[in-house]
Amino acid sequence: MIKSRKNQILIITVVGFVMLSALFFIPLKSSAVNEFPVPITSRMVETTSSDEATYEWVGINRIYLFTARLRGWGKPEQMGSMYTFEKDGEKVGVITLENGFSISNREE
Repeated sequence: MIKSRKNQILIITVVGFVMLSALFFIPLKSSAVNEFPVPITSRMVETTSSDEATYEWVGINRIYLFTARLRGWGKPEQMGSMYTFEKDGEKVGVITLENGFSISNREE
C-alpha cells in the first residue's frame, strides 16, 4: 500500500511537470526573426521591421535559454540585458524588457 501511494505521487508529479512545461516552455518559431523560438505563451506586441519583433512575456529565464540551445542556437553571449545567439552564421539578439523581450537580427 505504501509503494502504491508513492507511485501515485510520482505519476502525479511527472504529469504535472509535463503539463507545466507544455504551457510555458514549448517554443514556437518566430516568423519575424530567423525562426528564433519564442514561448507559446508569449504575445507579439510590436513589429518594427521584418528583422525585429517585441513580445510580451514574463521575461527570459534559464529554461528558455536552454530551450533555444536545444533548437540549435549556440550558447548565448550576454552583455547586460542582451543575449546574442548564433546559428548557421546568423546572429539574433534577445533583449530582456520589463514585461517581455525583443528579438532582432544582429549584423556585425
